[in-house]
Amino acid sequence: GRLFEIRAMMDEMQRVQMQDRELTDADYAMLLDLDRNNVQPPWDEAKARRGIEALPLLRVGAPIEGEEAASKGSPGEDQHQGAGAGVSCGVCLEDFEDGEAVRSLPCGHVLHPPCLDDYVMIHRYETCPIDRRPIFTGEDSDQG
Repeated sequence: GRLFEIRAMMDEMQRVQMQDRELTDADYAMLLDLDRNNVQPPWDEAKARRGIEALPLLRVGAPIEGEEAASKGSPGEDQHQGAGAGVSCGVCLEDFEDGEAVRSLPCGHVLHPPCLDDYVMIHRYETCPIDRRPIFTGEDSDQG
C-alpha cells in the first residue's frame, strides 16, 4: 500500500524532472540499443494466409465443410450449435447470427472470417484479441 504510493510518487517526480531536458548522446545510444533488441521476424504474408485457412471454419448453429456427413450418423451429437451462439466477434464486437460462418481459434474463441483476415493480414496480430493466446499453433506457424 504505502510503499506503492511512495514508488508511484517518485516515478512521477522523475518523469517531471526529465520531461524538459535534452537528450544526450548516451540517451540516444541507449534508445538505439533498445531498438536493436526489439527485432521482429520478417512478416510472411503467405504463411499467415495458410495459418488462417488452416483454422476450422464453422457455421453458427450447424456444421460446415464435411462435418455434416460425419455428424449425421450420430443423432444428438453436438453439431457446433453453440459455436458463436449468443457471443460476439472479438474484433468487430457484433453478435453472431444463426447460420453465419465463423473461424475457430485454437483457444476456442470464434471470429468472423473477414474480421480475422483484417486482424491478421492488415494489422499483423498473431494472438487472439480476447485472451492474447497464439492464433497459430506450431504446426501452422512452421509451414513454409
